[in-house]
Amino acid sequence: MLEYKNYYKWVNCGSSSWRKDPELVGEVVLQNEFSDEDLRDLTRKLDDFLLLVSWAEGASCALLQIVVQADNYTEEIYRLDRGIPEVSKQHSFHNFLVDYQDISEFLSHAWKLWDKWEHKGLVRTALLANGNSGDFTMEAEFLRLFSSVETLLLVYRMENSKEFIIQDRSNLNVLKREIKKVIKSQAQLSAEDIGLLCENIGGINRVSLKHAFQIMVRDKGLQTSDLWPFYDTAGVYSLTKIRNSLVHGYGMRDELYDSFAVAIDNIRHYYNRVVIALFRWEFKRTRIPYPVSPSEIKKWQQAAAKFTSIESK
Repeated sequence: MLEYKNYYKWVNCGSSSWRKDPELVGEVVLQNEFSDEDLRDLTRKLDDFLLLVSWAEGASCALLQIVVQADNYTEEIYRLDRGIPEVSKQHSFHNFLVDYQDISEFLSHAWKLWDKWEHKGLVRTALLANGNSGDFTMEAEFLRLFSSVETLLLVYRMENSKEFIIQDRSNLNVLKREIKKVIKSQAQLSAEDIGLLCENIGGINRVSLKHAFQIMVRDKGLQTSDLWPFYDTAGVYSLTKIRNSLVHGYGMRDELYDSFAVAIDNIRHYYNRVVIALFRWEFKRTRIPYPVSPSEIKKWQQAAAKFTSIESK
């Protein structure tokens, strides 16, 4: 059991303020001898737990130092590959994504799921996107959030057999052979064209990301109609189009940065909603806007229209 030995708080001192006990100190007492492997296992569990805390509290938490004490033995381990941004004085319970009154229950509920998750490594990668946005460019922040949504979608696909259309490999191989026969029978194609087309057959059995996303949204009962469309919908410039433009090396135009900031807000809404859905938690017990306000809807509609207008030129 992890027991915290102190706490931190801001203390007002006239015209200035300082923080008492800037780091939390926790203690784990082990009754039996433990190996280096035991220490690594315990450290990974603490890292995972603090990752859940970071997301729920809307602020980065990390295990930065470990002190191992035994009879006549003390070892200090500084984890130089870990870091957290300076805690803002304005950060409060109002910044939590899970209501502070429910956070203990959420963490207990989430940890039980986490402990059973077969693909927790993927979820871990996605939750790492919860870092301080001030450490990233706008483009990098958008892409890391988008990538995290796709990673969580992959978890859903793997857990629900939504990666592939045909599950029986022998049936799939028969289909591939028949498709290759049709391609090779086309006299108008050059040998190079035939080779290129045949190379693409390998991906024919994959469920498209768009379809898998739609299935997940429907299966989890997620409301998304209040957000900027994730994929192309009725001529609206989608978040996926923005993503594709960025990953293919096209920079964001200066006149679009205000609209791009709105896109980042929306991709973060998607990210948080998918996290909540996968952890099977109630939205009414969070501080996540669900749905967003009419003014926020109008804001993304105007931003999407601006993208359509400028990018079509």
